[in-house]
Amino acid sequence: MLVSRLLDHFDTYTLLHVDVNAVRDQLVEMGIQDEIRFHFVRMDAQKIRGIIYRYTRHAAPYSDPIYCSEIIIANDMGDEDEYWKRLVAVKEMLHVADCVKISAETQDAVGILFKNFSLPPELRNDLHNGAKNTKSYLNDRIRIFLALAILIPAGCRAPIRILFQNKTLSEKEIADIAKIPERYVSVVMDENFDESITTFLEWERDNQT
Repeated sequence: MLVSRLLDHFDTYTLLHVDVNAVRDQLVEMGIQDEIRFHFVRMDAQKIRGIIYRYTRHAAPYSDPIYCSEIIIANDMGDEDEYWKRLVAVKEMLHVADCVKISAETQDAVGILFKNFSLPPELRNDLHNGAKNTKSYLNDRIRIFLALAILIPAGCRAPIRILFQNKTLSEKEIADIAKIPERYVSVVMDENFDESITTFLEWERDNQT
């Protein structure tokens, strides 16, 4: 499974921060995509921070297909702008692993995603109510946590978690070291985070078949 293999690769990292381009290069090396490009555009980051557009092109008639991903990221996300862009870039790259069943490739699914992301954050938390309980929406939320697991890989989480618990490092300091939004530091430092990642990978495995 692609995401599991990707996590296995980055879990060996013991130094932060993880370069977003390293994630892109690893996906290309794994043969999942041939080209991945980032575009920073003006859009309402309060509604949606990033989108991925996947397509196949041919360099010449009857030539082998070239698999491409264009990742569109909001240019201005306010506070911690660089950190948000890094998280969004990695999260969107993880969507190259999506099968049709859990992706937002249909018009209805895309409409539901945009409707959900236009809601205030406090109304997005419950993933099990009404129209929000779609596999594409749940998959998109899970991708955030999997992206965090790459940006603070297992080889770094364990020692940093000890320093955090001992109050040697603050949430702000960890955010600056890993270059992730500070709001997510407590999530990654939670002792249940690793178990949650395992659960998310199991969910993806069950829904990719």
